[in-house]
Amino acid sequence: DLNIKNTELETKNKDLENINSQISQKQAELNQLTGNITQAKGQPISLQAGQFIVGKDIPEGRYNVSGSSNFIVHDGFTGRIKVNTILGYGYVGDGDYICTLDNGDEINNHAPSTLTPIE
Repeated sequence: DLNIKNTELETKNKDLENINSQISQKQAELNQLTGNITQAKGQPISLQAGQFIVGKDIPEGRYNVSGSSNFIVHDGFTGRIKVNTILGYGYVGDGDYICTLDNGDEINNHAPSTLTPIE
């Protein structure tokens, strides 16, 4: 009976090693996929609900935008919608959003959000 239990334990330990190896591989894949996003110099910018002009109210650049409501950006030259997403992880939210904001772009922010500069 002891030999059977020792054999089972060895099998379970090998299974655990395989699972840990798979976790390590998946973590490496995740790090590679998200490794391109690093915070740039500069502090995150908090925006209240409202309309903002890039270059006037906030500097142009690439941002990770987080919040919990609609976030819309119109191109400053054509007026066309450049970004139209729902921030947050709720019923309809898509999570954070990464975008490049250019001078003249118009932001229509439906609730407070945070723009974190990234490279």
